[in-house]
Amino acid sequence: MFDDSDVVAIGNYGRATAVSPVVREVLRRECSSDREIIMTMKCGRAIGFGVPFSRMNWSPYFCITSTSWFLLGRRDGEVLARGALAELLWAQRKSADSVVVMLAGGRRLRFIVGGLAIDPSRTAILEGVARANLASANFNNIAPQQRAVAFEALHYGGYGAPLPADEESVISLTGAGVSVLSATARWMRPSSEIRGIQIGGVGEYTTGGGWFGGGLGVSGALEGAAFAAIMNILTTRRHVDTLIRIIFDDAEVTFGTEKYTPARLEVALSALLAAVRMRGSHQSATLQDASTGQGTRFCTGCGTPRVAGAAFCGGCGQRLP
Repeated sequence: MFDDSDVVAIGNYGRATAVSPVVREVLRRECSSDREIIMTMKCGRAIGFGVPFSRMNWSPYFCITSTSWFLLGRRDGEVLARGALAELLWAQRKSADSVVVMLAGGRRLRFIVGGLAIDPSRTAILEGVARANLASANFNNIAPQQRAVAFEALHYGGYGAPLPADEESVISLTGAGVSVLSATARWMRPSSEIRGIQIGGVGEYTTGGGWFGGGLGVSGALEGAAFAAIMNILTTRRHVDTLIRIIFDDAEVTFGTEKYTPARLEVALSALLAAVRMRGSHQSATLQDASTGQGTRFCTGCGTPRVAGAAFCGGCGQRLP
């Protein structure tokens, strides 16, 4: 039921951690067998606005499953608050030490997590909601080996999707589908409808730096070199510029992200990319066979349709006769 390898668990100071035994036991009791943990987050304190629970709770856990959200007491696992997944709308930074989760009906949950944990906690919540939306859709999984890949991105535009251009979004991709979440919209499509995925962009690069030392005499030269080294450290910035375009028959969306370089994103999505290529090749081969009147040829080992001209099977890798 619960697979820790695919659960995002955030502990103190925003660090990754294991799923708490308290959380595991409560969710086993509260959830039916077809649900799974998507994310758990430990926070210093939780404050509800329109959500009735005691404010005298220290270090509670905020949890997202494929259908629900829970706020659990740290020690005894008491369910302080709960609701449906659809109630989770967006998460944003609040002050210097907390994250606010916007709920349906104008309600809010404020989690005091500390300055170091604000960004990791907010990212984990948003990616958790995007993944949970996809998990609840029950799409056919065309790439079972593809692990969930979620990241914050900027939607550049496209057509056929109700997503505002230039709006901050969170995108989740699995073998089952693609889910996009923003502050004003939600959008999901099954992976079986994807016709192509294009990944590119500048990749990783740096700006700033370029300072050179110098001065009169040995002492001046050493001081200048030390100053230049410090300024290079202070002014050099690492940037990542990656584009991903997802193409459907009736829609196309393009996102920019700074989390992955193009090469790393291709590796992370390798199983899904392979499945999309295979489906495209299968469709092309089927159309070609239909036009020539010939029957489709299959791999004798695994039954995968043979791509015209291929020497090896795209499913099991064995050499084709």
